[in-house]
Amino acid sequence: MPAVAWVAVSVLFAASCTASPAARQTQAAAVPACTPSAANPPSADSQAAVDAFRRAVEANPVFVTGATAGVDSCQIAVDAGVISLDYRFRGNGWLRAKQDPRIEYMDIETRFGIPLAQDPLPILTRAERAAFGDSGCGIDWKAGESHPVADDPGASEIIYRGDSCNCQARVRRDPAGRIVALILRSAC
Repeated sequence: MPAVAWVAVSVLFAASCTASPAARQTQAAAVPACTPSAANPPSADSQAAVDAFRRAVEANPVFVTGATAGVDSCQIAVDAGVISLDYRFRGNGWLRAKQDPRIEYMDIETRFGIPLAQDPLPILTRAERAAFGDSGCGIDWKAGESHPVADDPGASEIIYRGDSCNCQARVRRDPAGRIVALILRSAC
C-alpha cells in the first residue's frame, strides 16, 4: 500500500470520530488527558500525527467496547516514529495501540478485565471498516483459524485473515472459553 493510501486509511480511521447518533450512544465515556511517556514523549513534529491517531483509536469500536467501564489513564509515546498509546480501563482492562506509518503498521489490542459477553465479530467488523473504510481489508469472517496461545497455556485465539496488507483480527479466549481480548492489526 503506497504512502498516500496509508494516509487515506488513517484519515478514514480518524473519520470514524464523526459517528452517527446511534453509534454515539455506544461510545465510551470521557477519556482523561494522555500523559507523555517520560522516556519517549511526542515531539512538536509528531504531535499532529499523535493527535490524529489518538482520535481514531478512541472512536474505534474495539476501544469503545473496552472502555465502557471507564478509562483510568492514557499514556502516549513516540519511539523512532512509532506512535504508541496505552490506556488503562476500570476493572483491570487495557488497550494498546501502535502505528508506524513508515511500514504501514497498525495494531490495536484490547484486554478485558471482565470477559466480553457479546458476540465479538460485529465489533471487529465495525473496527475493520473504521480502520479501512466501508469495504474493510477483506477479512474473511467465515474462515477463522483456531490456534493455542503460546504465552497463555490453555488459552486460544481465532484468527481471521484479510486479503490486504496482512490484515487480521483475533479473538482470544481464556482456558474457560471466555472472550478476554480483541485484536486488529495490519502491515503492508
